[in-house]
Amino acid sequence: MLAALYLPAFAFRGWIPHDEGLLAHTAERVLQGELPHRDFDDAYTGGLTYLHALAFRTLGVRLTSLRIALLLFSLAFVPAVYAIAARVAPPALAALVTALCVAWSVPNYFASLPSWYVLFFSIFGILSLLRHLETGRPGWLVVAGLCGGLAFLAKSAGIFYLVAAVLTLTYREQLEGAALAGPRSRAFLCLHGIGVLAVAGLGLLALLAHRLAPAELVHFALPGGALCCLLLLGEWTSGHAPAAPRVARLGRLLLPLGLGAALPVVLLALPYARSGALGDLWRGLFVLPQRRFTTATFPLPAVWTLVAALPYAALLVVPARLTAAEALSFPSVQLFVERATSTSYRLGHPGRSSSTMSLR
Repeated sequence: MLAALYLPAFAFRGWIPHDEGLLAHTAERVLQGELPHRDFDDAYTGGLTYLHALAFRTLGVRLTSLRIALLLFSLAFVPAVYAIAARVAPPALAALVTALCVAWSVPNYFASLPSWYVLFFSIFGILSLLRHLETGRPGWLVVAGLCGGLAFLAKSAGIFYLVAAVLTLTYREQLEGAALAGPRSRAFLCLHGIGVLAVAGLGLLALLAHRLAPAELVHFALPGGALCCLLLLGEWTSGHAPAAPRVARLGRLLLPLGLGAALPVVLLALPYARSGALGDLWRGLFVLPQRRFTTATFPLPAVWTLVAALPYAALLVVPARLTAAEALSFPSVQLFVERATSTSYRLGHPGRSSSTMSLR
């Protein structure tokens, strides 16, 4: 209810010419019957362009139509965040976490950009995965995969959510397999290791091949690599079930997820297949984005700026039960560290103050 009052206050404030102009132009071309990637270059996957075209057709060809679409998805995003937070925290704390997520998300840049929709569908997908863990129903895995496919249709970065979902289900199968007695399966260990290392090594490093700077490695390669190492360690220490039933069980988890993810991608590809333009789609999705790295990259802040994350990291090591005074002092400490970090960074990089927009 509060979000429904808070978010509209930002929905029609100002405008961002370079972003919203691009989004509106591509949507207009789809309204004229053109296909993204075949008839014009689309900076993103293309699915969001169709949503924007639908918003234009329904609400009129004006920039506010795109923002209304973003507002509607934002309002659906809020209860999903609360539903996730309420599973690990009391209602009051879950509400506070939700309020922080709302305040530090869309209001900072209220333009209907694909990154927001990747966030929305990833949150919807995480909630679906949690529902599957609670009920065991494979239908929730289909929904989780569908959310991943829709996130990918908004922006190719949505693939990271799907990779995380695969690792989550792999970890779940590993926990279930640890409860079964039996000899260690070398075959499954090798299969598991090859799959996980392919994600950690080839996948992540291929994405970072254009820039293997320390900040990029810490931000993008280290988290995924750490998760993959955790899975490999768990397989080495507790993988004691025969290979065949474990492969079957993992397949029963991954197949519904994959089917859900494939559905929106197949629907997007159908008009290209009918017009013999699958090559144009491949070029627009996987070739041109790599070329943009040479001219449209923005280096990450230096590694030392991660000091702003130390207060959050402290929450993982301090006792779970804090006194009221300690709990109230944490936000002020965090704000001070973030302000000091962002100010130091801007002094050293005066042309990059926009990178600290969310700290204002």
